[in-house]
Amino acid sequence: MKSNSIAKAWAPPVFPVNGRLPTRTSVVTANYNKQTAEENIFRQGVNARGQKRHSDCCHSLHISLFFDGTNNNDSNDTRSNHPSNIAKLYHASIQDYDAKSNG
Repeated sequence: MKSNSIAKAWAPPVFPVNGRLPTRTSVVTANYNKQTAEENIFRQGVNARGQKRHSDCCHSLHISLFFDGTNNNDSNDTRSNHPSNIAKLYHASIQDYDAKSNG
């Protein structure tokens, strides 16, 4: 925000009716490839003995943290037309069965 703005208040742009999540498979795939790029680069290298590292155990760790200081909860926040997007962000994050079942 400009420090010399004459506006009395600032607000984010209007939220698109279709949302902001990607709708094309190519965009989702490109995002996944970006998240696993470090793993792929590591696996293409060699160890001290000159052996390929493609079978080494190597995983990128990506953590999504969501905080809603309004004392709401998932059941309440997930309902449509609710003011909080925290639950919606959580549901849109990368998850798997283990993450869901183990918290």
